[in-house]
Amino acid sequence: MLRAGLFDIAAVLERTIVYAVMTGIVLATYFGTLALATGVLGAEAGRGTSLLASAAVAVFLAPVKAWLHRVVERRSASAHLASAVGKVTVNSSSGTLMNI
Repeated sequence: MLRAGLFDIAAVLERTIVYAVMTGIVLATYFGTLALATGVLGAEAGRGTSLLASAAVAVFLAPVKAWLHRVVERRSASAHLASAVGKVTVNSSSGTLMNI
């Protein structure tokens, strides 16, 4: 089960970071668009401003989520690789690689 990555803490942390950041971006985009639309269309627009803000979040943030996921995955993979490389040493007497 561990080989399949089912209990991989790195995957859990990656997703946690991505979704925490995306939650903040979604809320900021929604409320920003809602405030802007209310200012332009007026307070009497009501549902129209909410619908516009929801559409903006749905359309514009899908690529942001994909980009953010790639960034977090790349940083996580490079950190994992750096820690794995640090654990390999060369035995000076025989010239063989050893895992510490």
